[in-house]
Amino acid sequence: MREVVHEYGVKLDWMDNFVQQMDGHMNGQFMMIPDDIHTGTRYICPISENITAFVVDVEYHQDVLYKIRNTDTDFVCMHFNLTEGQGTVKLHDHSIPSSRWTYNIVIMDAILEQDYQVKAGSKSYLLHIFIKKDTVRNFISALPKHGALLDTIFNPSKHTFIKFDNMTPQSWWLMNELRKIPIGGPLFDLFCAGTVYSLLAEYIEKMKQAEIIIQKVVDEDISSIFKSQAYLIAHMKHTFPGIPFLAEQACMSPTKYKNIFKLLTTHTPNSYFSTNKLIGAKEMLEKGGHTISEVAHEFNFPSPARLSELFKTQFGTIPKDYLTRL
Repeated sequence: MREVVHEYGVKLDWMDNFVQQMDGHMNGQFMMIPDDIHTGTRYICPISENITAFVVDVEYHQDVLYKIRNTDTDFVCMHFNLTEGQGTVKLHDHSIPSSRWTYNIVIMDAILEQDYQVKAGSKSYLLHIFIKKDTVRNFISALPKHGALLDTIFNPSKHTFIKFDNMTPQSWWLMNELRKIPIGGPLFDLFCAGTVYSLLAEYIEKMKQAEIIIQKVVDEDISSIFKSQAYLIAHMKHTFPGIPFLAEQACMSPTKYKNIFKLLTTHTPNSYFSTNKLIGAKEMLEKGGHTISEVAHEFNFPSPARLSELFKTQFGTIPKDYLTRL
């Protein structure tokens, strides 16, 4: 496995070290990397003096472990990840899947050390956005609900700025539209800037409705929450086990458990469980050979009608109509 120890940043002074460790070189805004590592394109797109985008569209031919160790920590990283294959974020030896079908948005303070491992055969399409903290402050200060929390949000002794999240349908559309434009073509930089600002606006709009949890997270918390998520997915055909049980398994109080779960994932434990249960039910319907009643029974929904109600809320259509479209 190739290991690359590097940093990111809004400034562009990190790029030469990065490409050298990949046995490559810079060609304008393109990073030229040997084909035995991966084929495809890496492209730097400065958006403004406070925002830089890094577009990656490659297929890996060997395993690579990126160890991100920033010396300039005055920025926030937003990683929009549509990797098809095995991509994993590692924080203090805790592994969290990050790819197209898992957590496809990861937001972190640059002060945090993180690793990202991608396996040979994976096809990666990522848009990394690096934003100066003052710019993030300006975004958040415009939200009446959260402006008063600014000093605490960026205080590492009181709060850990970290989030694993999922794209909205609008963000999916924006990413896929960007992917259609030839990288480095005459219109790409302009289109990329528009996509970056649209994705930021989309996420800020989502934040308006969200509760910001203020919490300092330690290594054990990260491990416990993602183990809890694995438990919920493994038992999604059962009924929700309840917060007291989950909190006890995580060695936390119920209040701390709920707060850290939502801080790291944006979901409550119950909504995370329900969403994955519905995804499992949809996949069973897609395979065919099962009635809606059988799927409802398999996943422990109270009734087929309740499954249909929740299915429509989650996916915008009832199971019967969904099946006719397959």
